[in-house]
Amino acid sequence: LFVEGGSGTCGAWEDLLLVGWTDGKLTALSPTDGSLVWQNQTEVDLIGITGKMVVDDDRAIVPTRTGLSGFCLADGTRLFDIETGNIGWRNGVTVTENGYVYGDEDGFLHEVDRSGNVTSSFLGEGMVRHAPLDTRHGLFVHMQTSQGSIIYLNGSVLADMGGSPAIPISHNNRIYAATSEELISILCDEQSCTVDSVVPFHSNGELSL
Repeated sequence: LFVEGGSGTCGAWEDLLLVGWTDGKLTALSPTDGSLVWQNQTEVDLIGITGKMVVDDDRAIVPTRTGLSGFCLADGTRLFDIETGNIGWRNGVTVTENGYVYGDEDGFLHEVDRSGNVTSSFLGEGMVRHAPLDTRHGLFVHMQTSQGSIIYLNGSVLADMGGSPAIPISHNNRIYAATSEELISILCDEQSCTVDSVVPFHSNGELSL
């Protein structure tokens, strides 16, 4: 994750390249020469960091195998650790107006405010393996299930789709998702989000513009 230089309550930092590792280590490198600026360690449960990190003001927000950690961009000081008791895989985190949200392998969404308070909600039997998308109509989640996948919007089922969903993306007023069977285009207008088109395709990786 590339981070532009800046300053905040934690201090100032130059441009950084943040790298999360499966041994739980978080390293901040100079994108100019690759030198180590700082590093810290997150919790490990067999493996460490596998999900998408984000920047919130002057802090790096890192999804761990068992929760969420926050670090000062200036020097890597640990700010908080959130443990939910559930494990995650490819469990990216999203910054929202109220804080942070991420999912896990047991079908839960965890919302963490900036004071560290956690609210967890159960979506259904399945695995959330991407950072939830924050839309005008609520959180968008494409959950992998034993029979295929289910698309949720604001906690309600929007559609049933094929297996092994890819990491979705949003662009303008559309969300793009994919599975091992189809590419899905979802239109989000002022009223709601609806599945606009589905075409045969195969992807379980990460979509990109």
